[in-house]
This record gives sequence, C-alpha cells and structure tokens, in this order.
Amino acid sequence: MAELSKQRFTSLFSSQLGKSPMVYVKELKLTTAARKLLVSNLHINDIAYELGYEDSNYFIREFKRAFGCTPNQYRHIAKE
Repeated sequence: MAELSKQRFTSLFSSQLGKSPMVYVKELKLTTAARKLLVSNLHINDIAYELGYEDSNYFIREFKRAFGCTPNQYRHIAKE
C-alpha cells in the first residue's frame, strides 16, 4: 500500500517513533489489555484472546514484563 519495502518501512517507522513496529504493536496491545482489565469484568483469557494472544500464559508473562505485575494483580491493585 505504501509502496515501501519492509526494511524501508521499518527503518522509517523506527526513526520516527524510536521503536520497531513489532514493539509498538506489542505495547499497544498490552496498554489495551490494561485498560480492559480496569473497565471490564472480562476473564483474563478472554482479554488475551481478543488481543490476538493464543497462549494466555505468554500474555501473562508479557504483561508482567511490561507492568511489573500479573494482569490479576493489576486488576486487584486498581480496585483498592
């Protein structure tokens, strides 16, 4: 669509945002998950699946790496 090679697109994207497209998408997914944990009562597995994570354990590990706590802990802390 943009008539750019994958390499050129990645280079331009990274130079503008300071991160690769994959890192950006992962951060966006995890931020969306955090919001969903706060505003809904959806099960963590459902949130993970909605955001494209087929393995909820992987989702939990990635979430913990990004936010320093598990999704369940995040939801619990927010309700306090």
